[in-house]
Amino acid sequence: MVNSIGELVRQWIKLAEKDLITSKQVLDAESIVTESVCFHAQQAVEKLLKAFLVKHQAEFPNTHNLMVLINLCSKIDPEFKKIWKKRTS
Repeated sequence: MVNSIGELVRQWIKLAEKDLITSKQVLDAESIVTESVCFHAQQAVEKLLKAFLVKHQAEFPNTHNLMVLINLCSKIDPEFKKIWKKRTS
C-alpha cells in the first residue's frame, strides 16, 4: 500500500534502477543480447518519466510510448522537449 506521493515516486525510481542493473548485467555478459539491453534501458527511462509525472501529480495513460510521456513531462518542464530534440537531431 502506497502511503504518499513521495513513496510512489520512490517505487518508480527503484523499479527503474532494477532495469538499469539488468541492462548493465547483460552488457557485462560474455554474449551480449542487444535487444535485452535496449529493452531494459527503455523500461528504465519510461519508469523515470512516470516518476516525474507522479511527483508533479500529473495523470498519464497506461503506455510504454516514451514520446507520449515526454510530451506530458514537457508540459510541466519544457526542458524535456529540448532534450528530446537534441537526441533526435
